[in-house]
Amino acid sequence: VWVMIKEVINELKEYIRFIQKEYGWCIRIHNTALIAGKFAHELDEFTSHATPYCKYIKSDDRAWKACLQGKQKIMNKVQNGMFYGVCHCHVGEFIIPVFHAGTAVGFISVGEFRTGMQHAHKLLSQTEQKYNLSIEALTAFYEKSLSGTIPDGNFVSTLIKPAARLLEYICSLQIQNADESQQFHSSKVIMNYRILNYIRHSYNKKITVKQIADFCNCSESYINHLFKKMNKTSLSAYINNYRVKKSESLLTGTNYTIAQIAYDVGFSEPGYYSAVFKKLNNMTPGEFRKQHEVKF
Repeated sequence: VWVMIKEVINELKEYIRFIQKEYGWCIRIHNTALIAGKFAHELDEFTSHATPYCKYIKSDDRAWKACLQGKQKIMNKVQNGMFYGVCHCHVGEFIIPVFHAGTAVGFISVGEFRTGMQHAHKLLSQTEQKYNLSIEALTAFYEKSLSGTIPDGNFVSTLIKPAARLLEYICSLQIQNADESQQFHSSKVIMNYRILNYIRHSYNKKITVKQIADFCNCSESYINHLFKKMNKTSLSAYINNYRVKKSESLLTGTNYTIAQIAYDVGFSEPGYYSAVFKKLNNMTPGEFRKQHEVKF
């Protein structure tokens, strides 16, 4: 069954990549820990908004926390079906529910779209003041990295609902074969989802257990115990593995130095990064780059 789930996830990923490339949409899957269980990491590339506009705004932790709060509101609304909405930072998206047993356990967002620039300028000024960001950078990112053309909702629904059905199938399979602690309604799963979200947002910065514990409003010992039980690995090992995975695309897609890549993905020492990379991949970062024949 686990092999089958992974095969379905791979098919889903290929389908989403095709839609993104064909139409230029940003497609993201929300609540992957609840939907895919222990396979949530397989969907990492679709779990965070990657446009320069969103990245710039989320450089302020207050904006990121507001985004997380907004997701809970979306979860409440999406129980009634697909809709089009605009987030607290003025980005428009279609929201398509992922159901299990008649309840929305997650959703797919399709975007990212902007309003008219004349109307947006006033809204961006409010965002500038709220998060102490540069209005020039906000305006440039908003205009250049978001699409000004909002597609027909029925067309979006036709293309995205098959992806939602696949996620529902994945959810059903993993719940049927998970032990009680991994059930999607478990408070432990919810907490684990918050921890994973924190790591995905902050992997390129220094991360401490205390920071995560404060974010989740619980003790450091509980965070360590819960994370290891839910993910079958320690928190530090998961963070190192996540950072290494993030570094691989930089090794194969840029001409950055290995030291620069190490710092960019959150390692404080290039030597330690290389040691961790070799332990996980049985080769050094330099050997990995050479094997993939990166040329610039």
